[in-house]
Amino acid sequence: MTTSTNPYPKSVSPTKGAQSKTIARNGEDIPGCSGMTANCSSRSLIYRPARKDSMIEDENGGSMAEFAIIAPLLFVILFGIIEFGVLLYDKAMLTNASREGARAGIVYDFDSVAGTNHPDNATIIATVQQYCQDYLISFDSASAVNINISRAGSPSLDSAGDQLTVNVTYPFRFLVFSNVLALLGGNINDSLNLQAETVMRME
Repeated sequence: MTTSTNPYPKSVSPTKGAQSKTIARNGEDIPGCSGMTANCSSRSLIYRPARKDSMIEDENGGSMAEFAIIAPLLFVILFGIIEFGVLLYDKAMLTNASREGARAGIVYDFDSVAGTNHPDNATIIATVQQYCQDYLISFDSASAVNINISRAGSPSLDSAGDQLTVNVTYPFRFLVFSNVLALLGGNINDSLNLQAETVMRME
């Protein structure tokens, strides 16, 4: 007498006359031939674990939460780069303005009627202000530019070789960076005095 044994005692459990076979995994039986013929004998049965609904596996909205955490620091860096870039640009423009003013003041320009041989302080101031108005990023505060002129001789009667000093100061104001930093608990002055000075000799 021949004894029939199950060739797959731990994986496949056939049932006599059954229409499907099952696979035992983790203590539960999962249909292996669901929807197939009665004599299904496929051994390449696919095991799919039961779906677990858990809030831990739900990542919806995760990117928004991460962006909300990073956004303040990102904005501080962004506006800091922009405003400090403008600050360095304005510093360069003030240096150029003082140089233009000094150059306009040292040129020999004799006027026998007025008794002068060099441009007066008003001409130097007008030259500096015009340059700042054309090139300075001031957000409508170009009038805040302060110009100091120092010369060895009289205001417009100088000797060749005398020094002419043109000093330009401008209060640069932070528009966004200081406010954003204040929201994060930081502290920075709303304005920063920029200064440029040029010294030239009279022609």
